[in-house]
Amino acid sequence: TLQIIIPYRDRAEHLKKFVEYYKGFDIVVVEQYGNKLFNRAKLLNVGFNETTDKIVCFHDVDLLAHDLNVYKTPFKDTIHLSGLCEQFNYKEIYATCFGGVTMFTEEAYLKCNGSSNEFWGWGGEDDDLYNRAKLAGLDVQFNPFKYYSQKHRKQTLTRQYEVNKQLCTSTDKTWQNSGLNSLRYDILKEDTIFGVKRILVNI
Repeated sequence: TLQIIIPYRDRAEHLKKFVEYYKGFDIVVVEQYGNKLFNRAKLLNVGFNETTDKIVCFHDVDLLAHDLNVYKTPFKDTIHLSGLCEQFNYKEIYATCFGGVTMFTEEAYLKCNGSSNEFWGWGGEDDDLYNRAKLAGLDVQFNPFKYYSQKHRKQTLTRQYEVNKQLCTSTDKTWQNSGLNSLRYDILKEDTIFGVKRILVNI
């Protein structure tokens, strides 16, 4: 079965529309508590750790597929789906763009040790996950499907973004040290939001 995992904080309007649009899908919202910089990658790890589904779909809350059948696309290890987004005029940003909407088999995500837990603030974690997947020998598939983009304020680049760029795994073994095997978090509450499961976590 397919589990959609949404890394989330302070996007109620987007989430409400997302849940309505994806009615019938199995969705879990992993919400980051507190005022620390947002850590999308770590929230993906938490979501994966808290599910028993064999296929996970890591999904940004502001993206809505033109065709919901894209989630039935066959793949071996991992597949990137959101290659053509409305906010970028339905053009590919770059060939190995791995952010937005990505599906993994359970076995494949374990093999690349999940995502790094070190990416605070916007940017870099998706490129790092792509690199980890390649270094782990996974079959990485790109199927550029069309996605609507829910409008939001553009993320401002901070000094942390420069730090994140330096953190991106290239050819070394650091990816084996930060990820699912070093994941620490506290679940503060489990309830529902707009009718789907929510896990509120302190990371």
